[in-house]
Amino acid sequence: IEGNVNEVKTVAAQLPKVETKDKIVIGSQDGDFKWQPIGRVMADYIWSDGDETELESGGELRRARLGMEATLYKHWVGKLEVDFGENEVDIKDAFVGYESDWQGGKWWIKTGQQHVPFGFSTLSSSKYMTFLNRPIYADNEIQPARQVGAAAFINGARWTAHAGVFTSNLDEPEDCVFGEENDGTGECDQEFAFGARVTGVPFMQDPTHLLQLGAGIMYKNPNGGTIDVDQRDAIIHIIDSKNLNADFKGSADDAFAFNVEATGVYGPA
Repeated sequence: IEGNVNEVKTVAAQLPKVETKDKIVIGSQDGDFKWQPIGRVMADYIWSDGDETELESGGELRRARLGMEATLYKHWVGKLEVDFGENEVDIKDAFVGYESDWQGGKWWIKTGQQHVPFGFSTLSSSKYMTFLNRPIYADNEIQPARQVGAAAFINGARWTAHAGVFTSNLDEPEDCVFGEENDGTGECDQEFAFGARVTGVPFMQDPTHLLQLGAGIMYKNPNGGTIDVDQRDAIIHIIDSKNLNADFKGSADDAFAFNVEATGVYGPA
């Protein structure tokens, strides 16, 4: 009987470990290999009743994401997530990287499409946003959410540092492609951007009583000297019109942005 028990334990130790608390994770018993399906569905609906407005009632799938995360040999990580919301197919995260522990924190290096380290509101996940939409200019040309590049991150007990170099997402046919002419100007450089962000927690009584401060910088050379900023001015995402806009065509050789941020938590506030 004792031999059979030991044999069962040996076989069980070789079986995959499955976690089902709040998420599904399938991996090895030692945690060196993991695979996790991820996704979210968010729907918006607006009801309008009035004679003085042209706004109509309607709904949309705001976000419909499906993807996966994986860990190989404990330190190698990867993520792929695609969004099918708004009747479009949009790749969100698509990267591979290496991460490890460091003096009570961790550090990592990633390459691929990932978040640009600039702006608390842009970096915050849509799962934890305070309001329905992000603030004005967040997740936009001034604060791009994701681009293809390489980035590094490190954190201690109460601080983080995040920096990376990125290139443009060529979503439009007139975008530059390594020196080709753009919009007939005869001048066009491939866009590159640099972003960096640091944060610190000067006060922390416990996880629900704390103050975090941060700052970020970003520099880039726009494709063909053009920056086009379009933003909705309402909290209703279904409206297609973007009334806040600024077009700098052929007049922007460089773009430099900076921000400061403060986040406080005091109990339920």
